[in-house]
This record gives sequence, structure tokens and C-alpha cells, in this order.
Amino acid sequence: KGTPWLPLRAGYKNLSVNIQFSDPDSTLNLYKNAIRIRKEHLANDSLLEYLDSPKEVLIFKRKNIIVVSNICDNKKEID
Repeated sequence: KGTPWLPLRAGYKNLSVNIQFSDPDSTLNLYKNAIRIRKEHLANDSLLEYLDSPKEVLIFKRKNIIVVSNICDNKKEID
């Protein structure tokens, strides 16, 4: 136990591992599921293929899995 030297944002206690562990929609469980999927389906050294995408959207394919990431604050439409 100690005193933090930097300010903590409001609601920081809701971000603890103990809280996120039981929340299926938490960031912790998002990453745990992503790691599980990677281990189950992408365990070998298959090539990563980048696909055409609109600005501020990253799309790539590895084996039979396509990942689409919107890396901006606005909604983007994908064809």
C-alpha cells in the first residue's frame, strides 16, 4: 500500500484485474480471448496479408481469419 505520485482518473478502481476478471466484456477478457484464438488458430508461422482498406482502418488476414481495426474515433464503413 502506498500513495500514488500521479493523479488517478475517476473510476480507476473499476479497471482492476479483480473487477475485469468477472466481466466478460472487459478489456482484460478481450485480450485473453484474442490470445486464445491466436493460439488455437494461428499457432504456426503462416503469412500475414494486409488487405486494401479505407484511411484509418487496418485490415489483415492470416489463414482464414480476417481482422478489421478502426484506428480512429469515427465510425467507418467497409465494403
